[in-house]
Amino acid sequence: MDVVSSAKSMFKKSVVHIDNFICELHYRVTVIIVVTACAIISASQYIGSPIECIGHVKWSSSYVNTHCWLSHTYSVLDKDGKITQTHKEAAGVTVVNHAYYQWMPFYLVFVATSFYLPRLLWKNWEGGLMKCMVSGLEDRNLKDDDVVDKLETRVRYFTNKKTSHNGYLARFCVCELLYLINVILQFVLFDKFLGGKFFSYGTDAMSYFQDTNPLAINPMEKVFPLTTSCDMTWGGVTGEKEETSQQCLLSQNIINDKITLILWFWFVILTTVTCCSVLYRFAYCLVPTLAAIRLKGNSPLSKESSVNYIKHHCTLGDCWFLQQMSKNMHSEYMVMLISQIQEHLSASRDDSDNNESLLDTKC
Repeated sequence: MDVVSSAKSMFKKSVVHIDNFICELHYRVTVIIVVTACAIISASQYIGSPIECIGHVKWSSSYVNTHCWLSHTYSVLDKDGKITQTHKEAAGVTVVNHAYYQWMPFYLVFVATSFYLPRLLWKNWEGGLMKCMVSGLEDRNLKDDDVVDKLETRVRYFTNKKTSHNGYLARFCVCELLYLINVILQFVLFDKFLGGKFFSYGTDAMSYFQDTNPLAINPMEKVFPLTTSCDMTWGGVTGEKEETSQQCLLSQNIINDKITLILWFWFVILTTVTCCSVLYRFAYCLVPTLAAIRLKGNSPLSKESSVNYIKHHCTLGDCWFLQQMSKNMHSEYMVMLISQIQEHLSASRDDSDNNESLLDTKC
């Protein structure tokens, strides 16, 4: 039950937003895509037969199929890269072994887990702070006295913890960077997994689809061939080893090549938008004006003077923390919070100035 509950929480959309849309593309959308692909591939291995080999007089077809599935198959390529029926020991041919189809479901589980790890790290670092801050303020259904009490509590917290939210922002930036590093790493690992053929998998496939030459070789079939060979070895009547080659049809690869193409395009899109997100985050940290613009954009009813005052008297992390709160709070409560924070900061600054003036007078 705990496993089922954890899986449901992974796909359930959070009520409180503690990150952004780009992060959700990684830990929610990508995980759903990969887990769905894994389920389809796993199911196809049990519905029908993922491999069909020509049986031998000594063994049944089911025995040959099981043997070739559990060991491996191979393709013999000529000098032009085309699959040929020539014996693998003939001159001028290349033998390519295929064993990855057995590991596709397991590898996709690893991919899905990798995309969710930065989310787990951020939830651990965030510690439920945002949920605590906006609790009860999501909808406008509180009594006025309750609203005043809750906002006063939030204002006191914010002003007491002012300047401490830079660490909150820094940890989120680390997680954003981890998302980018992870998707690039998945490209590299997938390429290793497929024998160095994943980097150009999508571009090669697009070139093939646009090619009008009827003799063009489908690049996806080089990675996921439909027809392969499998060697069967046994002891002959003379006691010497005998070997025969079986022809196999890998119907499983009809699914594998399409899923891999979808994942390739998704990884390209995800890498692109994540790079843009990371570049924006760098700009956000380097240009303080962006903090005020985003805070004002998330709370358009707030006074611009209040937003600008907070920007000048708070840190970048403080502004980003308020921006995150504005995603989860009712707009009217957010306007009141920003206004009260500005008033509190202004009053605190006036008291500080008066105390300094009094000290100067005494001296």
